[in-house]
Amino acid sequence: MTKCLGIAVILLIGALAQDAVAEDTGPCQNARQYSPPQPGLHVEVPPLVVGRVFGRAIIEAGETVITGKKVTPACLSLFTDDTHRFVATVQVDSRGLFRFRTVTPGKYCLVARSPGLCTGNTRLEVTTSPVDRGRKGIVVHFRIPQIDTCSYADYDTKTDRGDL
Repeated sequence: MTKCLGIAVILLIGALAQDAVAEDTGPCQNARQYSPPQPGLHVEVPPLVVGRVFGRAIIEAGETVITGKKVTPACLSLFTDDTHRFVATVQVDSRGLFRFRTVTPGKYCLVARSPGLCTGNTRLEVTTSPVDRGRKGIVVHFRIPQIDTCSYADYDTKTDRGDL
């Protein structure tokens, strides 16, 4: 009887620990799963060309723009452009900023997720060339699916590299 009770306690602790880990991952819980662009008109958009993958996230709801800690929880994941192999993931911080530490030059898909908001899928080309000089980062635009079109990312002209 004591042995059965001990096994039951171990199983219960394991289940609770697994639930705690799932809660800790928040919006990045399924970060390794590629989310393809939503079906519909597919227009080939050139990739954003950057030297480093960093920036900020905002929420757009009609004319209202929400920034900073109200953007969290949000998760950004990088996948290779051709095979959609998972590369890395980061969460947007309490200031609405994000930064991937090291990304080797190449072509990627940046997938942006936040609960209740449209998932964005943006092509990136990370390069070591000076073509990205003057660019201050990326801004990820999260949108509410019922009001606007889907989320997307673009060059950020407001965030200074020193902020990250």
